[in-house]
Amino acid sequence: MIGLLIALISVFGWLIWTNAFYQVKEGFAMIRSGLGGQKVYFRGSFLAYPIVHQVTKISISEQRVLVNQTGAFSVRAKDHIRINIQLTFWVQIKHTSWDVLKAAQMIDQEEASFKDMLQNSFEPKLKEAITQVVKTFDYQELYEQQERFKMGLIQYLDEDLGSYQLNRINVVEFKHLPLDAYDVDYDVLDAKGYQNLKKILNQP
Repeated sequence: MIGLLIALISVFGWLIWTNAFYQVKEGFAMIRSGLGGQKVYFRGSFLAYPIVHQVTKISISEQRVLVNQTGAFSVRAKDHIRINIQLTFWVQIKHTSWDVLKAAQMIDQEEASFKDMLQNSFEPKLKEAITQVVKTFDYQELYEQQERFKMGLIQYLDEDLGSYQLNRINVVEFKHLPLDAYDVDYDVLDAKGYQNLKKILNQP
C-alpha cells in the first residue's frame, strides 16, 4: 500500500514537473503571470506551475507590414504630382520587459493572426506618415533621393509605434500616376500636378 502511494506521488510529481518546465525558443519571449506577479523571459528556461501560473508566448522577431497607397489612394508630392507607392515596413517589439508586456496587451485573441493584428494596428499610422512626409518633397526629389525619404519616415515615426521599433523600410513600388489619371477640369491640385508632370516628361 505504501509502495503504491509512493508510486502515485512520484507519477503525480513527474506530471507536474513536465507540465511546469518551459523553454524559451529563439525569436520569442514568454510571460509568466499569476503567483509572484508578471515576469518576462527572453532566453533559457523557467518553471510555471499549473493553476497558479499562466504562460503567454509572444513573437519578438522582425515582422512585415505592407502599406499600399495606389490609384484613388495615391499620395501627392509637394509639386502635386500623384504617386503610386507601396512600402514594406519591418517592425519588431523592443527587447525590454516593459515593452513586451505592453505589446502583449495589444494582442486580440480573436484576431485571425498576429500578422493581421500588426497590419490593422499600424497601417493607419504608417499611411498618415507616408502622406505627411511625401508632401515635403517634389516628385523628382523623391525619385532620386529615396534614402532621404525613408529617413524622413523613420524620424516621423520615431516615438509613434509604442512598444515596437522600426528597423527598416523597403520600397516595393514607386511610380507617378499616368497623365490621364488627373482630373484637370475639376481638381485644382490635380491640374497643377498634371502640368508639373508634363514638364518632367517633356510633353507639350
